[in-house]
Amino acid sequence: MKKHITALFFIFMFFYSFSQSSDSLPVKSFINFNRPRGIGEIFATGQIEERNISVEGDTLVRTFDINREFPQVLSETSYLHGKKNGLAVSYFQNGLVKEINYYLNDRIWSVFSRADSSGRLLFPGTLHNGNGTKYFSDNLGYEPNCYITFKNGLPEGAYYCQLDEGIQIKGELTWRKSEVRYRPAKKVTFIDNFSGEKATMVFDTIGYRSIFLNDHHNDYKILSVSDDSLEESVKIYKFINVGFGDDPATIPKGTWLLINTKNGHLKMEVRYDDHGNAVSVKTFNENGEIISEQKYPSYNRRLW
Repeated sequence: MKKHITALFFIFMFFYSFSQSSDSLPVKSFINFNRPRGIGEIFATGQIEERNISVEGDTLVRTFDINREFPQVLSETSYLHGKKNGLAVSYFQNGLVKEINYYLNDRIWSVFSRADSSGRLLFPGTLHNGNGTKYFSDNLGYEPNCYITFKNGLPEGAYYCQLDEGIQIKGELTWRKSEVRYRPAKKVTFIDNFSGEKATMVFDTIGYRSIFLNDHHNDYKILSVSDDSLEESVKIYKFINVGFGDDPATIPKGTWLLINTKNGHLKMEVRYDDHGNAVSVKTFNENGEIISEQKYPSYNRRLW
C-alpha cells in the first residue's frame, strides 16, 4: 500500500480496532524502518506487509510489527486464509532474535527457539504438535522461566509467572470461545483518493467515525459500509491483575496462588468459577497466616 493507507493502518492500531479481509489488500505495503543489526552496521529498510500468491491461488500474507518510536521490526508473522500459519519470529530492540514459533490455523503448534537479549539460548519449552509447555520471560525481566501449557494449540493447564520482584503467580488456564463478547463495528470498503487503491477493513465505531465521518478527513472514498463486530479486548483479571496473551477466550480456572518469593509464603489465594469469575479470595500476612476471606457469587458467564 501507499503512504496514505499505511498511515491509516497506524490510526487503526491507535483505536485498537483493526482487522482486515484476507484478500482485499494490495500486494505490498512498504514503510521505512530501522532495525540495528549491530554497532556500526547499516540500518535496513523493509516492509510492513507482503502478500504472495501460490500457483494454487492461495494468498500468503507476511506481516511485520513495527516499533513506531525507534522504528524497527519487533515481530513477523505468516497468515494463510486470514489465520496464522507457519513461522512467527520476534526480535529484541537490538535486532537479535527473541523467539521462533510455529502456528497452524491460528493455533500455536510448536516452539523452536528462545533467547535473551544477549543472544544466549534459553529453554523454549516442550510444545510440539500443539501439546506441551511454552516458556517465556516476564515483562519486567525477573523470571526467565515462566510457562504456559497448551492442548491442541490452545491454552489448557498449568500457568506460572512472576508479577514483580516479590510475587510469583501459579494457576491453571482454559480456553472458552463462548465467554468472549463482541462490540459493534463497521466493515468498510473504500478507495484511497491519492493512490486509487481499494481496501476492506473493520473498525470499531469510534475509529469509523473519526476516520470517515470527520469533515477534516477527505482522503478516502467509501464504496460500502455494513454492520460488523470485533472481539472485546483481553481482560485483566481482578485480584491477580493479569491478562493472558492477545486472546480474550483464555480464562483462569480453579485455584490461583500469589506467593511471596522471599519466603515462599502465600500472599493471596483466588478461586475462579468455570467462567473466569472470582468466587473466593483469601489474603495472608507475611507469615502465611490467613487474615481475611471474601466470597463472591458465581455467574453463568464471565463478567467484565
